Amino acid sequence: MSAQLIHRILEALQQQRYAEALRMSGELVQAMPGNEAALSMLAVSEQHMGNLTAAAKILDRLVGKYPDTWQHWNNLGNIYRAQGNVERALPAYRKALALQPKHARLHANIGLLHLNRGEYSQAREHLLAACELDEVEPSMRVWAALACHAEGDNASTQRLLEDGSGWVDISAEARLELGGLLLQLGRFDEGQQLLQQPFAEASLAVRAAVRRAFGFERINQLEAAVAIVNDLPSAEQVVDLQARQELLSILATLAMRRQDYRSARGCFEAALALDTPWRERAVLWFGLARACDRLDDTQAAMDALAEAHRARALPGQPLWQPGSGHQGDLKMADQRISTAVAGSWLRAAVPEAQPPPVFVMGFPRSGTTLLEQMLSAHPLFSSMDERPFILQQVRHMASSAGAYPDNLSTLTAEQLEVLRQQYWDKVRSVVNLPQGMRLVDKNPLNMLALPMIMRLFPQAPIIFCQRHPGATILSCYQQDFQDPEVRALCASLERLAYEYVAFHQHWQYHLELLQPRLLVVSYEDLVADLDATLTDLGAFLGVSDTTAMKDFQTHAQTRGYISTPSYAQVVEPINQDAVERWRRYASWMQPLLPILQPVLEQLGYEA
Repeated sequence: MSAQLIHRILEALQQQRYAEALRMSGELVQAMPGNEAALSMLAVSEQHMGNLTAAAKILDRLVGKYPDTWQHWNNLGNIYRAQGNVERALPAYRKALALQPKHARLHANIGLLHLNRGEYSQAREHLLAACELDEVEPSMRVWAALACHAEGDNASTQRLLEDGSGWVDISAEARLELGGLLLQLGRFDEGQQLLQQPFAEASLAVRAAVRRAFGFERINQLEAAVAIVNDLPSAEQVVDLQARQELLSILATLAMRRQDYRSARGCFEAALALDTPWRERAVLWFGLARACDRLDDTQAAMDALAEAHRARALPGQPLWQPGSGHQGDLKMADQRISTAVAGSWLRAAVPEAQPPPVFVMGFPRSGTTLLEQMLSAHPLFSSMDERPFILQQVRHMASSAGAYPDNLSTLTAEQLEVLRQQYWDKVRSVVNLPQGMRLVDKNPLNMLALPMIMRLFPQAPIIFCQRHPGATILSCYQQDFQDPEVRALCASLERLAYEYVAFHQHWQYHLELLQPRLLVVSYEDLVADLDATLTDLGAFLGVSDTTAMKDFQTHAQTRGYISTPSYAQVVEPINQDAVERWRRYASWMQPLLPILQPVLEQLGYEA
């Protein structure tokens, strides 16, 4: 009788007849008090009926009596997670994983828990581990890709999503996230196609439409974004809090684009008032800060930015201290070559089958994206958005040819050719360069890699973008950067001030030592006299007619995806609003001036 009842319970659970399963499980427990299987099925039935407290009590009893059964710990973790009790869910999952370390679902459960909390490093570790095990669900590749993308691990993201747009055997929520991620990666058509497919659940349908609208906004097709949003119910009509929050977010973003800053602020505040565990909550705080800034409410803007950076901070991350050193690519800021090292190869002749790239660099938010768009609007130049290809060659050298930058002088002609070929292979994978067209390689962090650039391309023209340090620092603090290293660098105004000085000193040292072909473009001069700047650009690059560069807004409008935070600004006419905006934050900026004073004097800026 018990065996038949167990079979009927399992059948009811599989067919989602949960009320019937709960009734039969209760009967089974009465017939077999304390039986492990009976209690387990009762707990699962209670969970599916929404009786989470009752299910938790049963599972607490089971893990106490059977502590070596990993399924009970996993089920208990599921209950706590459903209750929103992350602090208790995580230890339960970890206990299950300790008992069954090669189970994909257990790694995935822990990874998803971290992902939903915005703890991307831990999420990436467990979700990648899940993807390497047998019986992994296809949806796990989506969640792993999300975590890798958030961590700046673009290689793993691309590998996980190689055939992502063709997946069919994934959950509806995974399809939603996959479509949104493809849009963020610039794979616009694939992302839109996935999100246009029907979603049975109303809340997911709203969220998919919001992501489609964000996709069009991100490529500056605002009319298409507005048309999608106009077909959606009002935020008050959306019952699901997550869907309502995301709808309010796109409404706020579109209000910002039409310069209705008061409406944008109201939508951001309404979204933040909703109590949801959305991992992208920091996006709303950054948006609110931008709206308050435009409304000249500087105190509210800084309060919102403090919340935004707090939401982005990694749990347990050590507090930054001046002079504490750098991690990852930013380690280059601590590395300098000697005159002896540089002297052995400086200006060495390098036979090139094509002209070297035009490198555009400078501290983030100094005008590099604006200048890139101007250059790429000219038919003789082609840019490739912001790519870390030079930085990757620094890493490759460090792993294959010895320490960077000390071993630059020992590289053989063959090794140099390999590094150059690898660079050009990466370039050709993302941009087409017809005969006679020059590549524009824009990446702010390339200012730390001048030795590598000069070793590979000693004749390359380098355009350095410069802006008042105060304006640059404040603008960086206001941005939600994708790169985790840059995001950490911009987490506080104090750190930004010290980092600005460190970057500038690094740049100035190598500039004087290596003497590259250099043009410095001042942001303030550019917005004050565009014609004069274009004249200087043309003379530097050997271009007699720079007329096409003036129409950079049209070029940027038709270009599609632009990966940097400046994507909305480069389709607008040049104006001087941003030049002095930082001075409205004098009470926050004043303590930084002693740190910046040496650079201010050297660059000729007033405090």
